[in-house]
Amino acid sequence: MLIAKDFLNEGLERLGWPQIEDVESPTLQTRHRKFLRISNRVLKALCTYNDWPLLRKTGTIVTIASEVSDTTAGLEEYVTATINSDTITVDNKIFTDVYIGRAILISGDDYVYRIISIPTPSTLQLNRAWISASIVPADQRTFTIAMDQYALPEDFDRFSDKAQSAFAPWTINPLDPREFAAKRRQERQILLDEPQFFTVWGLNDNETAQLLHFHAYPKFARLLTYDYQRIHPDLTSNQDKVLFPQTAIQIAIDAVLEIANRDLEAADAKVEQVVMSLMRNYNHQQNALGPTGNKIEFRPRNEIRSSFRQARMFSNAKIDWGTFWDIAEEKLN
Repeated sequence: MLIAKDFLNEGLERLGWPQIEDVESPTLQTRHRKFLRISNRVLKALCTYNDWPLLRKTGTIVTIASEVSDTTAGLEEYVTATINSDTITVDNKIFTDVYIGRAILISGDDYVYRIISIPTPSTLQLNRAWISASIVPADQRTFTIAMDQYALPEDFDRFSDKAQSAFAPWTINPLDPREFAAKRRQERQILLDEPQFFTVWGLNDNETAQLLHFHAYPKFARLLTYDYQRIHPDLTSNQDKVLFPQTAIQIAIDAVLEIANRDLEAADAKVEQVVMSLMRNYNHQQNALGPTGNKIEFRPRNEIRSSFRQARMFSNAKIDWGTFWDIAEEKLN
């Protein structure tokens, strides 16, 4: 398997440039730093065009079981909420930080909230203020809490092969974010069941990993495994490995040289075009028609909110926009 130093020096030799002795050296020449930068971009772009065996990994997700209020006599977990306040309290219940990020729905209410902090063991801070009428324990309003969002590995690029079979033997079908949001909004509740659909959208709070979203909200704790293609790691030291077969390594070097010679580094679309063109030739030589599986685009369309707003612009109906998935506004006529 080719190491970083050899990969870079092979390209530099073809350019007629001096060789690199140490990839980590702080005294690398400017042109060598540029060559290294382009190399890392090409290796990441090359990931998109095939399900490369050396970049395949197995990930796991353990879904969190849902919870509902205990209504046993003397132990009732009833909710207190005040309009325009972003905190609620629950009798006879102790919460810890593990609840942060979970969704919560109060009986008799149509709006889903997210728990963002635990100010006290019996108090939850919500992601937005309570917008319905105030409630007290005497109203006997109960909660449903569930977790539908799970961070994917930081090196996640996409699911291997076909996303439709990502979680086999469980049948969980992929949706793009717009379709997922539309399905979620139809329910007007936290629907508890085995997940039937998933999408990938947004990042976790630390902005280090993409978020996987399930619908329905998982009712039970399950261990789910999936195969995925990881993003090629950056080459930062001499011994870092280039995780492609030898034929693909030559494509990567050709792409780096073309981008460097034509000074295309600043044009993302042109970088992609160069890699795509070389990959087409590679697939043709391998008697393949194209990438091994179509990549499902998990990308929300920017007009999603404006389209709903325009449909409602002459209406006096109260709409709680909330966050992308947690919206439970009135259905459009």
